[in-house]
Amino acid sequence: MLNYFYKTWSLGNLTDYQYNVFNDQVKQYSENLGIDEIKLRKIMELNVKENNINDYGRYDELISTLDIHKVKLYYDKKLSKDLSLRETKILVDQELRKFIFDGRIFKGTVGESNN
Repeated sequence: MLNYFYKTWSLGNLTDYQYNVFNDQVKQYSENLGIDEIKLRKIMELNVKENNINDYGRYDELISTLDIHKVKLYYDKKLSKDLSLRETKILVDQELRKFIFDGRIFKGTVGESNN
């Protein structure tokens, strides 16, 4: 059965599938954070690194679109404690940078699906 699967799926199909999964993750992540999806996609397309992520203020601009209250509710529930907005901003900054650099959603993060 698996041999049939591998023989019928071409590399193009697999690449299309991976591309669609990635697109779905970016969309889901931006919705869950309440962040501008277009700005997130643009910064990810630039393949930025830690030393140039905020060139031209692009990361600050992206962060300014964040729905911090939505994210705070998520972290409060996940960690079972009432975080300050400052603590929430620190956590989401770390997670967002990780998502931008690695390009995927990690289990237990705010971008993860609730399905």
